[in-house]
Amino acid sequence: MKGQMMSKADTEKALPELKDIETLLKDVEAIEQAADEWHMSRLEAVNACMELIDDLPVLVEEPIRTVHHLACTGGTLITKCLASMPNVLMLNEVDPLSRLIQNPKAPSFTPTDMIALAAQGDFEIDNSVRIEMFLVALEALKSRMEQVGRVLVLRDHSHSHYNVGDSIPNRPTFREIVAKKYRVCSVVTVRDPIDSFLSLRNKGWNSHFTPSDFNEYCCRYLAFLDGYPNTEIIRYEDFIEKPEDVAAQMCEHLELAFIPEFKSIFFQFHFSGDSGRGGDVIKKHPPREIGDLKSEIKASESYKILVDRLGYAPRA
Repeated sequence: MKGQMMSKADTEKALPELKDIETLLKDVEAIEQAADEWHMSRLEAVNACMELIDDLPVLVEEPIRTVHHLACTGGTLITKCLASMPNVLMLNEVDPLSRLIQNPKAPSFTPTDMIALAAQGDFEIDNSVRIEMFLVALEALKSRMEQVGRVLVLRDHSHSHYNVGDSIPNRPTFREIVAKKYRVCSVVTVRDPIDSFLSLRNKGWNSHFTPSDFNEYCCRYLAFLDGYPNTEIIRYEDFIEKPEDVAAQMCEHLELAFIPEFKSIFFQFHFSGDSGRGGDVIKKHPPREIGDLKSEIKASESYKILVDRLGYAPRA
């Protein structure tokens, strides 16, 4: 009856009909309609809505943004450009389950890294503990960033997951780890696999997996893509061709503010993994010479599947 406050449960039940309480509060006719339906005065209807806004959790949670790519695919350049967007804090090459550089016989100096310190002790911490430690730290940082109006973007180290060891370990992807606790917005970036493998081999990083040949690389590349289904895929070559358009596309998928001025400031960021050709201008480089890799390319069925999946033209 009129004059009786609507219960919180009844107001929550009415929420789907209201769709957007804050919009309702700005619409006098809608307030009058709601007051009639709820059998209360307009003031009581407004108060009921305000209480609901105060008591309910945020309807759209601020996400964690994640960026995924393999080594030598142009990922550091793209990461620098995303780091240039307004209010972004970029965490670079993150993977709480990585075993790439941890060697108990030759401990590294990592005074601020609790996971690495625990791994260098006399007890092997399992993946569940690593994930728990990582999410606790991420929660503290995310909370602080929200207080100061900044957003987190995490570039993972997919190389640690997919291109290290005799086989790909059975473990959660980085996106799955973060999604245990947060809403996640993600993009995957890729590059012509011939160019990326040649660059990887030139640095000796193909020795991280066995066998270290081109076909194995393509098999692992396909597994990486399978690990991130239904995720927007951005080609490095498209980004180089039209950096503003593609950067705007990435920002839309990551729910980031976009500024075209990123092209004049991206080079000021310095991140680990910066193994490419560098420079302060985004420009196209000629494809690498195939050379002695030609026979491996021709023999690789996985390569044919991979380029078809990514939309590249076969080069051998």
